[in-house]
Amino acid sequence: MNSYIFVVAALVSIFSVYYVLYRLINEVKADQIPFEKTQKRFLIGIFLSKIVPLIFLFFGIFKMTAKDLSDLYIPWIIIGLAAIIGLVLLEKIKKDNKNEIKEVYINYLITFTRPLMLTLPLMSAVFLYLMTFK
Repeated sequence: MNSYIFVVAALVSIFSVYYVLYRLINEVKADQIPFEKTQKRFLIGIFLSKIVPLIFLFFGIFKMTAKDLSDLYIPWIIIGLAAIIGLVLLEKIKKDNKNEIKEVYINYLITFTRPLMLTLPLMSAVFLYLMTFK
């Protein structure tokens, strides 16, 4: 059960980052915020969206117990599928906004979101691997 704490951290991280990007892009398209403030709001939103997953990650580290490698295949598969789904959702946003006036700026935000979306799931996968050491 301890291994699924890392899975929850990865899932919350991926989908909270997607939510922040989705809301920000809708605000950019509706001209509610100027471009100058967008990057600041983006970084603050990403920072806030990583707090809860980091708490889960720390809790998982504290509760870490030794596991057999075969017990960790399902958590790795779930994390991998969630990461792939997150990347597909980003590509969908990019494709849907292809003909927008602000396409360049939206692509800029998506480019910054990709690595930020995958950092915590990769850390979760590494900590799952560290559970195999006794």
